[in-house]
Amino acid sequence: MNPFNLREAINAISEVIINRPKPIREFDQIYMRAGDMLLQTEHVSHLFKDKSIVFIGDGDSICLCLAYLHKIGILKHGPSKIHILDFDERIVLSIKHFAKKFEIENVISSELYNVASALPKEHWQKFDGFYTNPPYGASNNGKSVECFLKRGIEACKGDCVASVVIADDGDSQWTRNVLFNTQTYMLSNFYFLSQQIPAFHSYHLDDAPDLKSCALSFKRVGGKHEPYSSIALEKESLQSFYGTNKPLTIKFVKDLTEGGTKNSQDHQFIPYE
Repeated sequence: MNPFNLREAINAISEVIINRPKPIREFDQIYMRAGDMLLQTEHVSHLFKDKSIVFIGDGDSICLCLAYLHKIGILKHGPSKIHILDFDERIVLSIKHFAKKFEIENVISSELYNVASALPKEHWQKFDGFYTNPPYGASNNGKSVECFLKRGIEACKGDCVASVVIADDGDSQWTRNVLFNTQTYMLSNFYFLSQQIPAFHSYHLDDAPDLKSCALSFKRVGGKHEPYSSIALEKESLQSFYGTNKPLTIKFVKDLTEGGTKNSQDHQFIPYE
């Protein structure tokens, strides 16, 4: 990143931040701090250079940072296309609003989707890479992370890449377990770890302000086309999804602000039947 553009970069990030809806803590919507967003965006801009990328959830709005900072020339590299799948309609609509306002609709798009459901067939093995910053899985040994990884893997083709953000605390056994299980899961799907930046991000997290996350980059070798086989997650995978005794039961968060045009922060939960 050009250091002479630091002020412009921070101002651009602030546009993204004020566009984000208020996080819902019970779904682990914990937003990354502004400086770390900027560093993360610059980092993945190289990994995703000229690629079509799918985001499996994106409360942080790294997708908008990538598209916007690349457009205005702060980032030299960036994806050619970005598509976001998120279960929160507020996030989906806020991305569309931002893309229209800053004229990046040709690069970025968003869609309502929950990882508990089968991946839409039109996205099967469509993309060159995926990005996810999932619930950290402290209470289920990283099974929550694997659910997001599964959908990203299903959506990618060939020799693709992936960027995964998960908790990282050298003094915490559960973060080490999740890190180990995440890498094991990716290896079992023919993705090898190409880079790891430890303790790279911090968050607006009141009950654990010192918790960091790491940036993991993966590459897959020898990927081949497979017939569509995505299915809904089994009920066992949804237990303790967001913490101890906090299963995944909500299918969508319904936006009641008309895409942010109203001042109200009202929303409604739509449960799975």
